[in-house]
Amino acid sequence: MNDIRDPAFRGEHFAAGLGVLLDGLAATGATVLTCTLPDIAAIMALPADLVEVARLRIRQASDIIREQAARRGALCLDAWAIPGAADPGLFGPDRIHPNGRGHQLMADAFAALLLDAA
Repeated sequence: MNDIRDPAFRGEHFAAGLGVLLDGLAATGATVLTCTLPDIAAIMALPADLVEVARLRIRQASDIIREQAARRGALCLDAWAIPGAADPGLFGPDRIHPNGRGHQLMADAFAALLLDAA
């Protein structure tokens, strides 16, 4: 999420960095889990004219995450598609990072994904 806030955000750099990260994790033999980003553009502390820019970047980053995970056989939770994942009550005061309830929602969703994959 911090990457998409960078004014210099470029999808190809994001993809390359994520690829290196996922490759390193996969090389350990671990089951690699990742997730897309929820569509939280509307709840972020942004000027109104930047909400759509943020939404487009979140969508672009999520598409990249899906693609990079698929290339490496990583399990990818689609947080963008989880109903209620953008509920402001699931985020801390910065409206970017999940709070305890948000982390629990994600943990439960990851557990379900792992059970489905088994």
